[in-house]
Order: sequence, then C-alpha cells, then structure tokens
Amino acid sequence: MPYLLKNSGVENLIIQRVHYSVKKYLAKGKNLEFKWRQLWDHNGSTELLTHVMPFYSYDVPHTCGPDPKICCQFDFFRLPKFGLSCPWRVNPQVITDKNVAKRAELLLDQYRKKSQLFKSNVVLAPLGDDFRYSQSTEWDEQYDNYQRLFDYMNNNDNLHVKIQFGTLTDYFNAMKNELKDKELPKLSGDFFTYADRDDHYWSGYYTSRPYHKQLDRVLLSTLRASEILAAVGWANGYHNLIKNSLEKRLVDARQLHALFQHHDGVTGTAKDHVVIDYAKKMIKALNNSNHVLQIAAAHLLQHNKNHHQSLNEESKYLIMDEMRSHHTSIGERQTIIFIDNATPEKILIYNSLPRERKKVQIHTTLSDSKYELSFLANVPGFGITTYFIYPVQRKALPSTSHIANIQIYNTAIPPNSVPAFERIQILPHTQEFSIGYKPELIATFSKSGFLKSLNIANTTFPVHLEFVKYGTVSAPRPQSGAYLFLPDKPKPDPLYTTNDWAIHVITGPIYSKVYLVLSHVRHTCTLFHSSGADGLGLHIINEVDISKTTNFELAMKFNTDIVSNDEFFTDLNGLNMIRRQRFSKLPIQANYYPLPAAGYIEDKRARLTILTGQPLGAASMGSGQFEIMQDRRLMQDDERGLEQGVTDNLNTKHKFIVILEKKKMSCKSSVPNNPAGMLSVGGHLAAEELLHPTIVMHPHESSSIDLNPYFSPLYTDLPIDISVISFRVFPLPDTTDKGIGVVLHRQPLDTCLGEESTFKRFNISSTGEINLAKFINISEHWTISETSLTFNSVGSTLKSPIIQLCPNQLLSVLFHQTQS
Repeated sequence: MPYLLKNSGVENLIIQRVHYSVKKYLAKGKNLEFKWRQLWDHNGSTELLTHVMPFYSYDVPHTCGPDPKICCQFDFFRLPKFGLSCPWRVNPQVITDKNVAKRAELLLDQYRKKSQLFKSNVVLAPLGDDFRYSQSTEWDEQYDNYQRLFDYMNNNDNLHVKIQFGTLTDYFNAMKNELKDKELPKLSGDFFTYADRDDHYWSGYYTSRPYHKQLDRVLLSTLRASEILAAVGWANGYHNLIKNSLEKRLVDARQLHALFQHHDGVTGTAKDHVVIDYAKKMIKALNNSNHVLQIAAAHLLQHNKNHHQSLNEESKYLIMDEMRSHHTSIGERQTIIFIDNATPEKILIYNSLPRERKKVQIHTTLSDSKYELSFLANVPGFGITTYFIYPVQRKALPSTSHIANIQIYNTAIPPNSVPAFERIQILPHTQEFSIGYKPELIATFSKSGFLKSLNIANTTFPVHLEFVKYGTVSAPRPQSGAYLFLPDKPKPDPLYTTNDWAIHVITGPIYSKVYLVLSHVRHTCTLFHSSGADGLGLHIINEVDISKTTNFELAMKFNTDIVSNDEFFTDLNGLNMIRRQRFSKLPIQANYYPLPAAGYIEDKRARLTILTGQPLGAASMGSGQFEIMQDRRLMQDDERGLEQGVTDNLNTKHKFIVILEKKKMSCKSSVPNNPAGMLSVGGHLAAEELLHPTIVMHPHESSSIDLNPYFSPLYTDLPIDISVISFRVFPLPDTTDKGIGVVLHRQPLDTCLGEESTFKRFNISSTGEINLAKFINISEHWTISETSLTFNSVGSTLKSPIIQLCPNQLLSVLFHQTQS
C-alpha cells in the first residue's frame, strides 16, 4: 500500500484499523508516526510518512484524547436538538461566555494527554464520523462552538497552546517543522490481522460475500483486457475506439469497478440491498468491457485495414464465450451448434498477457448430443488466434483426435447412453486411483475421491485434501458476523467422512479430471497435459452453495508432510509475498490472514503453493497444513455497524491451482528469516493464469464482416517476470491529446524451485532490461515520458527507450505522439 500510494503522488498517510495491542506497543515508544516502507526496501526509496490514530475509533469520542466520555462532550452534533446523545450519559453543552473557560480546559487536558503518545507536540484531532455533515446546521454547530473554544485558548497565553482548524497537509507540515531533523522510526510489513477489542479479530471479512469478491476479479481481468485491446487499436489508427460511446463505456466500467473497492464493498460488509446494487453495477461494467473488447477485436481483424473502416459502435460482431446475464450468475458458456455437417464453426481466443501463451481450451458442442471438446491452443501476446471446429463422422475421426475414457466409481447405475461413449466403466465400489499423462505430475486420489498425493518427477508427496466446517460461539457472547470470525471450538469439524457419493473420472491425452458432487460443494480437480503454464499444477474448482445452512463456515484444507512448523506465506495484494507466523497462544481467528492471490508452505525439500482466483481468508493451523475459507453464512450481526447477518449466500465458483515443487539442494534462494518471500516460476505463471485468463469469442450470428484469423501486435514477447499491469489510453494533462499509459512490474522469482524443463520453456529476464521502442508494433513515432502511477503528472522524456526494471519495481511511462 505505501509503495502504490507514494508512486501515485501521496506524501502522507493516516491509518486507524491497527490491532489495539500494536497501538499500545507503538504508543509506549512514541512510535505512532513512522516511515512505512516495503519489505524489500533497504534505502528508504519507498518510504511514506504514516500516522496511526491511537484510540479505538475515528469518531469524535475517540479522537481528542484517551477518555471517550470527555471527548464525546465535544461532538456538537450530539446536542439535544439533533436527537443524538453520548453513550456515557454526559452530553455536549453549547459553548458560552460563562462555560468556555471550564470547557476549554477540559478539552485541552485531553489534547495534552494525547500529545504524550507522539514525538511532537502537534496534535491531530479529527472531527467527523460516517454519514456526517449532511446538513448545514451540523456544520454551523461544530464550527461555531469549536471556534469559541479556539478563541479562548489562543487568547490566553498561560494555556501555552495554539489551536486552529486545518487540513491533513497543515498537520503534517506543522509536525515535520517541529521535528525538523529528528529521525522517525522505519517500519515494514502490514497490520493484519486486526482486532479492536478482546479476541474480536476482523478476519471474517476476508471471505464474506465470496461471490462478489470473485465477480470483482472477473471484472478486473476483463476490463484490463478490454483496455489493452482498445489501446492497441487506437495506436493502430482506430481512434474511434477511445471516443464517444465506446470511451464512455470504458469510463463507466472503471468507475463502477472502483466503486466496489469501497471498504464495505469488496469486503462483503454492506447491507443486502447494497450488495445487490454493487453486483448489478459490476455486471453492467462487465458487459460494457466485453462490448468494447469485441468492437476492438473486430477492428483489428478487419481484412481491409488500409481504409481504417469504422464499425458501428453499438453493433455486436463477436459474442463472449462466457456471459453473465444477471447479477447472481456464475457464468453461462456458449454452446457451439453445428447446423450442418459441412460448415465449420469459428472461435477466437484473445490473450491479454504480453507473451505467447499455450494452453488447453475446452468448449461445449452440440450435434446429436452435447459434448465437450478440448484442444491445445497457441495465442500470441496481446493477440488473437482463430480456431475452426469441423464436424466429422465418427468413422472419419482423425488419428490426432481421441475419445475420453470415463470411469464412474461407487455407483451401480449406468448413465444414459451417449453416442461414441458406449464403453463407460461403471464400478460399484471405490478404490484409489491416479490421473496424469506425463511423469512430471501425477495426482493420486483416495477411495473418497479426494486428493491424496502428488507425484513430482518420480517423487511422491502426501497432499491430503479435505473440507472442514466452523461454527460460531453461543450467545450471549459476541458471535461471528460479516466482519468478525469467532469460531466455537479450537479445531473445525471434518466434513464428508463417508464414501457414499459417485466419483467421476475422465482421462485423455489433453486433460484428466475428477469431480464429486457433495452437499454444499461440487468439487473438481483437473490436470491439463499442456506445455504451457496451465500444465504446471492441479486445477481445483469448487462450486460452493451453503445457502441452506445456519452459522456455517466452509473451508478447504490441505495436509502434507512439509515441515513448515509455524510459518507460512501469503501475498500482499499480488505485489509481493510476506512471511506469516502462527501464534499458538492466539485463537484461530487471530491466525487467519487475507489471501488475495497466493500462499505457500515450504521446508528444505519442497514447497506447496496455492494460487487463488478470488480473495479469501487463509491460515496454516499446523505444520504442513494450509486451509482456505470458501464461504460463510452467519445469522446474526457482529455489532460492527452492518446491523444484519450474512445470509444472502449465492452459488459461487472458486478457482485454485495447486503447485508442488522440489527444491534444488545446492541453491540458496533467500536470507533465512527474511520477512519477504518470493513466488516460484511456476507459482507466478499459475497466478497469471487465474488473474488473466484467455478470453474466447464467437462470431455473432448476424455479423457479416470478414475477419482475418490472426492478429499479433508485439515485436517481441516480454520475459515472464515482467508484467504489463496496465496498458490504456490516457488524456494528456493540459492538452486535448491522448497517449498510452503503461505500468510495468518486475516480479522477483525464486529460481531454486521447479524442474529444469520449466526454465527451458519460459524466458526469465536476467537484467530486467526492455527496449520500449521494440516492444509493440506501432507504426508512428512516439515520445516516451516518465509519469506517476495515476498519469496525472507527466515527467521528463526518457533519453533512451531502453529501461531496466529492478525486482519488485513498478514503472509507469506514457507513450505520446511526437508533435510535428
């Protein structure tokens, strides 16, 4: 967070939600103000001056000093005429000439006590709260009463105070001026997990409303992909892609996505009707992004590019393979329907990563029955490839096409007959079995159908997968809710301990999968037999629905023999990894952490990495163990402002990739006990698979334009450790012109894990050097300038298009056309 804010132009920061014990520790050493830096920063280049508010809350009763009973008396919106009061039963008084001296001394005493917690004598006392200053009378009462207090204090020299209204900038300037050259402490790391009192840890919101957290990720990846393709089209002369209604669609999509980043949006802590509104807005943003994407693709694939024909901005030339028709949809896939036996159907695959991608594509087709078709696809970076699907008679099936093998365990009832699948094996009992088409990765499953072990390059590692459930403590004690996780016992209860369900196993040369249909979850494990990033690990999909439960929290748990002791790693918003430590003296809820994108456990032999396609809560409650919360249904409010439970659970599709890698014995990847971690090559590639999936499109049935089958805009692929975070058209400050803003990030990678074959298949940068002039195929001359992350301020022109990114570095540049 401090790194992103500083690179966006923010100079100072104030935070409130810090564990009360941490606040107490910082206050004891007068260290509530510090320079917050990144874990990997050794020279202070990422530091951001940060102020921690020392007390329970940010409202007026908790900002003037340590006694809320006194501070509340100076919240003049609680005067009798407003209908509010102080819970401590001593309400504010209008400040008059008769009481101003006494009231000023009472307030000043709190200010002085607060000042003892900081290195300077400058005190910040915010005057506000949620949903305040909505009427002019409150402004008048707060201002008039405080001004009388200020005038009295400032006119009495014996009080030794100078007090005024001011902005945050005023405060930080005054504080810096007083401290002058005094050195503030330096701090790195984060402040998870937060508790405001007792054992009330706010680790529940990491998972609350997971459907909407997952929808947020779908929208984010689609919006980014749309912006990239529209920017590429704009740079190739299709300027209408960033004008009029298309530009408005993108702007609206960004704003609607940004709205959900509110601290009661993505957290899942809003009221039911607000959550519905958020979801509808995200679906609108998703549809807007998809519309711009298909228009941009149609422009770039036109046969006659010399005329730069502008297509109708409101027409649909292509349709998305996956659509969401309403705000509760988990995604409906298009079915390819063959009208006759001679005409092929086309699918177009778009890759929003800046490098070629090889992956397995799966599609549903319909002829006399509904089938699933899978094949290996290659798509250029930022490009589009078209594949043609031909119907053939079974007798004419090419030698390169294969019918999948299907086995169903634990059932005696055969399925309905399907042409070409007459040899489905029906087994009335269960047994252990394995899937995998290459020796580098084989997954073995127990009699229950759950993962039991992974075999990596002829070495078997136990990896037992199970599902567990948590309840909540009994009333009248505070109970779990949208914010709080307050489980009823030290350990969760195991689920699905019997073997009374059917186990479906599908194997073939393209992919193999196992799926189970259980109460509350449809669980699928898939291995893709691909040389691309999708072939590096076991893919897991959990379709979760706990809408019929009561005070129920569902988690997926992995048990291994990795000797991780009390340590594990999670990511910080996908930017880098941080070491976590489990504290046995603290309750379960204190040891849960946010898992935005990735987590891992490791020892000297191996590492288990789990990548997630949606932000959730996670923990390692024992050595070799890692668990991820899937969904939470709580019937009561947890008294943190929502005033309701979480009972609007929806069917939610969670996506994960599990990667197990052996360590190279002679390789040292990091300094022992370093608080920062690094993803492996496989972990990073798998994270990109989930965060930036390929986008599949089909020609619209009413479209008659002739499209080229292939588009590739890059001169050269970027190495896998250099990511394009953003690539979009921006208005240039103080002009009517536009340019392309690009944000690049170099991911630090732990190269001491994985097989040599992986390193041979994927290019890793040794120096972080990129020639921006030879990155993308743009015909005209461009000037490249430095800029902030927000692109609101443009710096100097780069002397050379060749740049060098250090590990962890974010760099933003602006491409704009040279004026003739």
